[in-house]
Amino acid sequence: MRILLVDDQPLFLEALCNLLRTTWTEGEFVSHTSAAAGVEEGRGQTFDVALVNAEALDASGLGPQAYGELGAPLILTSSSFDASILCEAISAGARGYIPKTTGSRAIVGAVEVVSHGGVCYPSEALAVLAGAKAPAPRIGASRRELEILQRIEQGSSNKVIARELGLSLATVKFHVQSILRATGARNRVEAIINARRMGMLPRSGLV
Repeated sequence: MRILLVDDQPLFLEALCNLLRTTWTEGEFVSHTSAAAGVEEGRGQTFDVALVNAEALDASGLGPQAYGELGAPLILTSSSFDASILCEAISAGARGYIPKTTGSRAIVGAVEVVSHGGVCYPSEALAVLAGAKAPAPRIGASRRELEILQRIEQGSSNKVIARELGLSLATVKFHVQSILRATGARNRVEAIINARRMGMLPRSGLV
């Protein structure tokens, strides 16, 4: 496991590194207090997960556009839950969002989920999205769409889903677009969160 960590608070950064080392004792951890240096490192190397602090990015003059410059699945962190940061993270395709108030076990769990291709957002995300103005979604989905939605939640790519269900790639893509319309979502991450809010998938403390 190779993990990139970026946070401009050295004490939190050290504590986070130590926490993750207790789980991935053979892991490689690269940390930066400079957001610019961290983003540059993320561009040039391969990491399993990148945990980057949103406030550090803003302080360095790097906004949401920097999210897409990281080659690794991104988990955004912030000092506390912030709806605007949540929306930025989802729009940018981040795989997770962790407020620093999150417990240590949940942080480790989020990194584990995202490193295996899943997504992990705090339960507060459901209330934010429920109150957000968005096109009214089509309620419900076909049995096949639910099968595909469950595999999207598990982090499976379209190619993997097609192989597992014995479908053509074009058919899977068609169903994914239908799922996005059904959940009123703009991307796969938002589809999972909206699907849980709509009762199409079970809810949990982290989504």
